[in-house]
Amino acid sequence: MSKVTLPSDAYADYEYTTDNQTGASVKAHWLTNNRPTQKELHYDETYDGSTASKTDTWTYGGGTTSTITGPDGGVTTQYFGTVQGFNPGTGDVLLKTVRPDGSITDSYFVANNPVAAGTYDGVANNLVKYEYNTIADSSGSPSQTAIKEYSRDKNGNVTEVKEYDFVAYSSVPKDGNGFVTGLPSGISSSLKRVTQTEYYNPVPDSASTTYSDADSYHLSSSSRLRSLPKATEVLNASSTPQSRSEITYDYTDYSGSNTKGGNPTATRVWDSTKGSYSNPLTSGNWITTLATYDSYGNPTVTTDARGVETTTTYGSVGGYTGLYPTQVETASNYPTLKRTVTTAYDFYRSSDLNYR
Repeated sequence: MSKVTLPSDAYADYEYTTDNQTGASVKAHWLTNNRPTQKELHYDETYDGSTASKTDTWTYGGGTTSTITGPDGGVTTQYFGTVQGFNPGTGDVLLKTVRPDGSITDSYFVANNPVAAGTYDGVANNLVKYEYNTIADSSGSPSQTAIKEYSRDKNGNVTEVKEYDFVAYSSVPKDGNGFVTGLPSGISSSLKRVTQTEYYNPVPDSASTTYSDADSYHLSSSSRLRSLPKATEVLNASSTPQSRSEITYDYTDYSGSNTKGGNPTATRVWDSTKGSYSNPLTSGNWITTLATYDSYGNPTVTTDARGVETTTTYGSVGGYTGLYPTQVETASNYPTLKRTVTTAYDFYRSSDLNYR
């Protein structure tokens, strides 16, 4: 892509590292290493009745240290490196981003290896273990850092997020290149919130040395539905639940003749005004929403938390059913309040709506 023109006639021009390359044939590395080096946005600026032609320019520098310079001269710098704790050359990841206002995002990575070390070449499935978001002081120097700690399972699903309050940026351990190497000493006292998620078809934690769970993505026995949340809880620093939600689905795998799956049929949320916490939730302490589906996975009846139903019909359009909603009945279980919207489609163009 070299140019984008907007309806206003404003347009953006792009330049790339391989522009104007010549030779008998295209070389593979021209394509794999190609990247933008500059973008120019050309537009007319109107202010107080006068119009002036303007050009805003962004420039891009690549490599293990990448820069983006904006039209105002502000520079965003990104630092790439290898996964911490592993030999160089095992894969580049984004370790640090420094923005023009002095704010910084750091990441500490770990590997989620599917099999035992020594049975493959390299490090597989790099995952962010710690994320550090730093704000700057009035002079633009990094000052305070908020940290998130992630746990994931063998399928890459986030199972737990620990959120810590701001700590001094200087307390975050770093290596000689300024890249983070772990958590500050005593960080547990700054813990504010923990979010835990349980999944259908669960597998061990990413750090586990158990590689044979039947639901692990790399095994032929694995279910194709590996990322369906079953329950999520938010806890305070004292590990006391503050909220809980649970989801059930039409199917959680593709066993037998089932050709659909992963459609949420019920979502239940703890309402502390109705009853005390329980695991699992009960009809005495939850608020629930419901849904049913047709054979194509389209929602046909949804029920909100007040028990009001919406019924959707997917009639024939161009000789095909199950493609487009041809009728939607809101409050369909309340005949005197029901509102119906019907849609007639020109299969090759647009649609017409009728309300009653």
